[in-house]
Amino acid sequence: MQRAARRRMMRTLSAARLAALFAALCLIPITAHAAGSYIDPSNPRPRVVDPSPPDLRYQKRGSRVVHRSDEPIETQWTINRQMSQACRHGAFKQRADRRYVALLGKDVYGAAIGGHGSLVDKAGLSEANVLYVFSGQGTTACRVYHRGQD
Repeated sequence: MQRAARRRMMRTLSAARLAALFAALCLIPITAHAAGSYIDPSNPRPRVVDPSPPDLRYQKRGSRVVHRSDEPIETQWTINRQMSQACRHGAFKQRADRRYVALLGKDVYGAAIGGHGSLVDKAGLSEANVLYVFSGQGTTACRVYHRGQD
């Protein structure tokens, strides 16, 4: 009998602890936001940020733009078939997919620089300071475009 009573007491105690923890977690974001608000109280007009253009919807959060051009990829970039084949097999790829991006025309592409830590080159195909643009990395349709240093 004592065992059953002890179990009931532990369940009640656990429920009370969970309720207190939940209440504490619910209050943390409110107080943190109020303390470090992005609106400066001395400025009556908050800063307005321009909305992102629609072509950035495929850009990953936290990625860095390394190249931007209004021209589409076909006009300035050359596809490299050997690197594209290596990309399909995982031997030539970005270290982190879309960590660095190139905005070409209205499209967002993953980018990596030869001789930089952003590129995994197991096949030894890259050249130093050449920008490589990836389309479809991680698929069998992976294409690698390259362009020399500006």
